[in-house]
Amino acid sequence: MLYLHIGLHKTATSSLQGSVFPNLKKIKYLGRVESGGVKASDDLYREICDYCFSKGLSRQLELELKKRIKEHLNKGDLLISEEWFTADFDGFYGFEGATWQEKLKKLSNIVSDIEHKVLITIREPLDASFSQYCEFYSVGLNKRYIDYLNYFKYSNDIKVFKYLELNALINSYFCNVRYITFDAIVNNTYHDSLSEFLNETVNFNIQHLNKKNKNKDGTSINTTNKVLTSIIAIFPSYMRKKISKVDFILKFKRKITTKNVTILRPDTETNKIFSIGFSDSIDFYENLKKSERDR
Repeated sequence: MLYLHIGLHKTATSSLQGSVFPNLKKIKYLGRVESGGVKASDDLYREICDYCFSKGLSRQLELELKKRIKEHLNKGDLLISEEWFTADFDGFYGFEGATWQEKLKKLSNIVSDIEHKVLITIREPLDASFSQYCEFYSVGLNKRYIDYLNYFKYSNDIKVFKYLELNALINSYFCNVRYITFDAIVNNTYHDSLSEFLNETVNFNIQHLNKKNKNKDGTSINTTNKVLTSIIAIFPSYMRKKISKVDFILKFKRKITTKNVTILRPDTETNKIFSIGFSDSIDFYENLKKSERDR
């Protein structure tokens, strides 16, 4: 069986990747690895992501990746976890790659005749979308959307929080889709749901990673200059891997963190606009939380 965890962003994905998935006994975990990041992750994981996140299409490459997955599955079950599948930004191409809808379509092409199950972790949509805005602000999103309201109104990313539409799309592409709430993960009440999904007993207490510095006014983040990343993204994938490992490049990337900024929380009017536009998503999430409590 191939298990796919595809996000969403800011739903304790880093905690699952750091505390749970690498410690499974029956399932081989291919990535992403929190300690060491993408570079420390499995080659097959990186190649799947590199293809799916690019703008290019290649039926031949899809067949090659499909073959390699099947070869791995002959040795046992696999799990791939990557939240970049459900956002336009990713660590391979920045904002210049495929849309999240295109990423999922290409992934579905690769696994189309492979037995698989899909896990989606979701969160209250206003909290999740604002937290994602803060995450991507640090890598240049503010140059595309001046504030959260602008992001909410005009970004393609925000469509992922339309949970009914997302559910319809995911189920049209994949088989055996399962949801787990952010609340269940952070409260460590997720064990039964994840155990049932993975067909393996999961009893790890989550170590919560990737927390932002929050205060009563908003979220504080460090903004980073991404010019270097954008330049590297121009090169073919085999060259990007070599360039990114050059010592002076690594040292320079560590030095280009610029300033700390506080992103203000959505005001009352923005909350009202969001609540009206995403009422179905709010209901979807609340119903999912209720079903988890009733288990």
